[in-house]
Amino acid sequence: MKLKSSDQKKLAQDFLAGFYSKLGREEELADLDPQLSEALKEISLQHSQDLLTNLWVNFSWPSLQDISYSAGERLAHLWLEDGPDRMAEPGSHLRKLWHELAVDFHRSNYWNFPQQESDPVLPVDEKALREKEGLSYIWMALQSLIFMKVIILVFGVRFSNEPNLQNALVFFSVLFLAFGGLFFFAYRWRKRSS
Repeated sequence: MKLKSSDQKKLAQDFLAGFYSKLGREEELADLDPQLSEALKEISLQHSQDLLTNLWVNFSWPSLQDISYSAGERLAHLWLEDGPDRMAEPGSHLRKLWHELAVDFHRSNYWNFPQQESDPVLPVDEKALREKEGLSYIWMALQSLIFMKVIILVFGVRFSNEPNLQNALVFFSVLFLAFGGLFFFAYRWRKRSS
C-alpha cells in the first residue's frame, strides 16, 4: 500500500501517541539520550512503510490509525520490559526491538486487525484541494480575461477580412473551445459551496 507523505506523518503522530501513552512522560525519553530520540523519530516516520509495504490485504483508515497506535504502545512495552540493559546502546536497541515487532506484525496475522477487500479511503488533503481549486480559478481568469479576447480578436479579424469557409470554421471552433472551457469549469466546480 502506497501512502502519501502527509498520511505517513499522521500515522507517525498516532505511533508516537501510542508510544508515549505507554511510556508515561515524553520528557523522560527525550532527556535521556539524543540517540534514542533520533531513533524513535526515524522509526515513527518509517513504521507505516515497515508494516504496510507488500501486504496482500487492505485496512481501513481507522484501522491504519489503530495499527500505528498499537505499534507505538507495543514498542514502548518492549522497551520498558528490557530493563537497564537497554541503555548501553539505546538507539540501536530500540531499532532492534522495532525490527522484532515489525516481523511479529507480519507473522501473527497483522495482530488480528480487521481487514477489507478494497483499498482504504484515505482522508482528503484539504490544503492540496484548495491549492488545486485556486490554480483552477487563476487559470480560468487568465483564459477569460486575456487568452479568449486575444484569440477571438485575431481570428475574428481574420474572418471579417476574409469571410471564407476555412476562416469561419477556425473562428467558430475557437469560439466554441473558449466558451466550452468556461462551461466545463463551471460544471466541474458546481458543487463547491465556498
